[in-house]
Amino acid sequence: MEDELRERGDWLGASCVPRWRDAGLVFAARVEGPRLVLSGIGGKVEPGETFAEAMRREFREETGREPGPLVTVPPRHLTEESVGHPVPDGAAALIVERPAAHPTGGALWIAVFLARLDEPPMPVEKIRTFIVVDPRRHRPLRLDRLSAVAGDAVVPAAGVLPPTVTAVDAEHTARAVLGRPGLLAEWWAAA
Repeated sequence: MEDELRERGDWLGASCVPRWRDAGLVFAARVEGPRLVLSGIGGKVEPGETFAEAMRREFREETGREPGPLVTVPPRHLTEESVGHPVPDGAAALIVERPAAHPTGGALWIAVFLARLDEPPMPVEKIRTFIVVDPRRHRPLRLDRLSAVAGDAVVPAAGVLPPTVTAVDAEHTARAVLGRPGLLAEWWAAA
């Protein structure tokens, strides 16, 4: 599947949404001015890699850890354009987006994996903050409902974010996952 999509000129990405203990599901985060932007832990699928291989490599690069065991759930199509395409092996979901930055109007395919996180993620140069979303209290997505990983603990996100952060947003994996009512709860129960 990966080679066929690359030949069409599409972009490929892989991300992971891991469960951290009993606190919630973990998302990578970055601060952009007054906004906290959530995304999946992952990135680009390199030539010759499968979606699963890319997810593991990107997970190591972004957390300094190995992802725990993958969790098997019924595969989902999280965007309309992904329907009718197979969800990659081992993935929990498939997302297809049309990024404005794509030079030929091609698609961005993101395979989303679900795993357990056995050790706390370590801030690295690229990702400094990991946000924990408790599936029992995340809707609507608000700063006062989010936690963050701080060492081996989970603390209110406000305690680790700059005071200038006043809003939360989600992109790619986080937007697709958090925008589907019930999906976090389903994944939480499975993980």
